[in-house]
Amino acid sequence: MGIQSADRIVRACGPSPAVVSRMIGGSIGLGLGVASAVIGDRDAMLELAIPTGAILGFLFSPRIARGDSLERVAARMGVAAVLLGAALFSAMSNIGAAGFGVGLLIIGIPMLVLTVPVAMTWAIMTRLTLRWLGLAAPTRG
Repeated sequence: MGIQSADRIVRACGPSPAVVSRMIGGSIGLGLGVASAVIGDRDAMLELAIPTGAILGFLFSPRIARGDSLERVAARMGVAAVLLGAALFSAMSNIGAAGFGVGLLIIGIPMLVLTVPVAMTWAIMTRLTLRWLGLAAPTRG
């Protein structure tokens, strides 16, 4: 019983790489959401970026860890951010499904100009962090 046996136990009982990648992706998404809300002078619409960034960062980080292309993940995450943000906004303001559709058309589609670059920033930061920790697979096409 020495250091070597304790090391095996720690590795066996530690969190799985999938859990760690989700925690890292959610944390980076949370940080980018807070940064965009602060930069936007705490506008009510931009405050929705905080939970949206954390949720989508948590959900999309396994794609980064698998080695999916950054562009594909960023585009999907940008579209998902618009849909989730519009859903949160319609739920908070009690405007219903018709309001969701109108808000998505008027506000959501132009917001893709902002959400996709922020999602690309998230993807790059997450990929670099996971590679640094040895949790990311090689990039696939």
